[in-house]
Amino acid sequence: MTTTATATPICTFLVVRHGQTDYNLEGRIQGQMDIPLNATGRKQAELLGRSLRKRCVDRGIKFKAIVSSPLQRAKATADALMKAQPDTLGKLELNLDPRLMERHLGNCQGLLVTDPKCKMSAIWEGYASLQKRAFAALQSIATKVKFSCTHAGGWVLVTCHGGVMHALATSCEGRKSSVTGIKNCCVATFDLTRGRRGDLVLGIRKPGFESAIEMVTESETCADISLEPLKDQN
Repeated sequence: MTTTATATPICTFLVVRHGQTDYNLEGRIQGQMDIPLNATGRKQAELLGRSLRKRCVDRGIKFKAIVSSPLQRAKATADALMKAQPDTLGKLELNLDPRLMERHLGNCQGLLVTDPKCKMSAIWEGYASLQKRAFAALQSIATKVKFSCTHAGGWVLVTCHGGVMHALATSCEGRKSSVTGIKNCCVATFDLTRGRRGDLVLGIRKPGFESAIEMVTESETCADISLEPLKDQN
C-alpha cells in the first residue's frame, strides 16, 4: 500500500537515479539492457557523492545499508557514492536486488525514442508489475535490516533507475499526478511507515525529485522524465 507519508517512519530511503549513459544522451530506450555510465555519468556520480557527503554531515544522516539495481549503470553510481564516504558508506556491503532493475521494454530496447517501430506492446513489462516489485524491494530491505520505528536509525541508500523512481512516486501520489524532474543522479526521499491496520505505507517527501549536483550544468544532464510511457524508461 502506498500513500503520502505522515506517520513516524520505520525506514527512510534516499533513492538515487544512476548517472548518464550514452543511450541517455542519444535518446535511446535502455530498459534492462546493461549499458555503462559514460564519462559525464561517472563525473555526475562523483559530484553527487561529494554533495551527499556534505548533506549527511549537515543533517546527521547515517546510512545503515546501501542497495542497488544489479545493472552496471546503477551499481557504478553506488560505487562512486560509497567511495565518497569511505568511513561510513564505504564500510557497508553493497547489496544488489534485481527487483530494482529498470522496466523491461521488449523489442523497444536499444531503439531511439523517436523510432516509429518503438511502440508499446504486450511484451512490455506492465506498469503495475513494476510498481509492485519496486515496493516489494523496499519492503524487503526494511525487513532484512530489522529497523525499529525510530526515524534516526533507519536510513537506506538506494541506487536504481528513472522508471523505478517514477513507479514508486506514482504509487505514492496516484497515477494521474504530475511526476517530473527525474534527471540523472537526482534524488528523492521515501518514508516507509506503518498504517492504521498494520500494513506498510510508502510516502514521498516534498519537494520530490531534486538535483543534488549543484556543480553539474544543465547541458550535462538528460531531459526530465514525464508521464509519456517511452520517456519513463531511462
